[in-house]
Amino acid sequence: MFGKNKKQNQAPEIKKELIQEEIAYQKGVMAVRDLIAPSSMRVNPREIELGEKYVRTLFVTTYPRYLSVGWFAPIVNLNTSLDVAMFFYPVSTEEILKKLRNKVGVLRASISDSSSGGGARNPMEEIALQDIEQLRNELTQGTEYFFRFALYVTYYADSNEEL
Repeated sequence: MFGKNKKQNQAPEIKKELIQEEIAYQKGVMAVRDLIAPSSMRVNPREIELGEKYVRTLFVTTYPRYLSVGWFAPIVNLNTSLDVAMFFYPVSTEEILKKLRNKVGVLRASISDSSSGGGARNPMEEIALQDIEQLRNELTQGTEYFFRFALYVTYYADSNEEL
């Protein structure tokens, strides 16, 4: 009889403790909105401040003539938090052929001007003209397609100096 009375006295205390633990747990659990949206955001010319983190995005504007295997490995292997985004945009063949035709005209005029004026020939212009002619042939035959490529690397830091 005495044992039963003791259990009844502990039941409200256990319930109260469980309720307090549940309240503490719910305070610590992140809602979906907390994961999606930062607590604050400030956009500066060189970086973005997301809560207590600093974020900067770099994008590649020019690429070398040829890329070797593993050219991006030094960036990917950095020991830091970063996001890499790559986008491929198909471009219509007609649009590219029109631009290449204009570029061929400019290059031929430049080569003609330098040769008629007695100046030294520019091998870079001649190589560019050959590359464009080859690309025009391949685009016309349907063996090549043209894409715009965008590469963005976003990295994070705890301070602006570290960024």
